[in-house]
Amino acid sequence: MIRYNRSSLCVYSESRTAQEVTEVLGIEPTESHEKGAPTRAGLAGRPLKPQYLTYQRSVWIYHPDGSSGDTDDQTGFSSLRTLVDVFADHAPTRLPNSEGIATPSSGGRGIPTAARGAS
Repeated sequence: MIRYNRSSLCVYSESRTAQEVTEVLGIEPTESHEKGAPTRAGLAGRPLKPQYLTYQRSVWIYHPDGSSGDTDDQTGFSSLRTLVDVFADHAPTRLPNSEGIATPSSGGRGIPTAARGAS
């Protein structure tokens, strides 16, 4: 039995900002945090190790609207279909391949060797 039907796309980067991810994807995130910004624990003043008080990398998260999923779908994939549809509408025209970023038509190929280790 499927209890929850939710999907998200999360992008984490040590070198790119959430705003840069937004510009490339052309979609506003539902949640984002910049590297070095205080976490919820940091804002609350909790006595934790320093790495838990600030974000160690930028975070960009998109959650599709939960109301758009098929409530009769017992496979658990309706929210994933919704997520893919949102990005499919933007991907062919938004992803810059001049920087070596893979395009949908390249089957995931096209990231230069030097960029593979980059976050």
